[in-house]
Amino acid sequence: MVGTRRLSVSFTQNLSAVLSDPGRSRSEVNTFFTRHWGDSFVPPTTIPRSTLIPPISDQQFVAHQKNTGKVYKRYHATKRALAALQQPSTCGEGDSDDLPLVSTKVYDVTDGEGDIR
Repeated sequence: MVGTRRLSVSFTQNLSAVLSDPGRSRSEVNTFFTRHWGDSFVPPTTIPRSTLIPPISDQQFVAHQKNTGKVYKRYHATKRALAALQQPSTCGEGDSDDLPLVSTKVYDVTDGEGDIR
C-alpha cells in the first residue's frame, strides 16, 4: 500500500488530572484504582522513616521557619518593588485639557485668522 500512513496515537491522561476531575464522583475516583491495578493497589504497610533525613528538634524547626519567613518577606517586597517599577508612572503626566487657556495662548502661533505670525 503505497502512500498510506499509519498514525499511532496514545490516549493517556495525567493521573492528577484524572483524580481532580470535578465531573467524577468520589466513588468513580476510588474505582479508577481498583479497575486498573486491582484491590491490592493500596499497600497495607506504613512507609518507614527515611534514613537520609536527620531528625530535628522543635527549636530547629522554629528557627528554620523564622529564617525562611524573613527570606520570603524580602522576596515579596522585592517582587512588589520590581512590579511597581515596570508599571508606567502617571506622576507628572497630565492631559492637555487640564491646562489653563492662559498658558496655551502664549504659545499660539496664529494671529486669529489662521495666518502664522
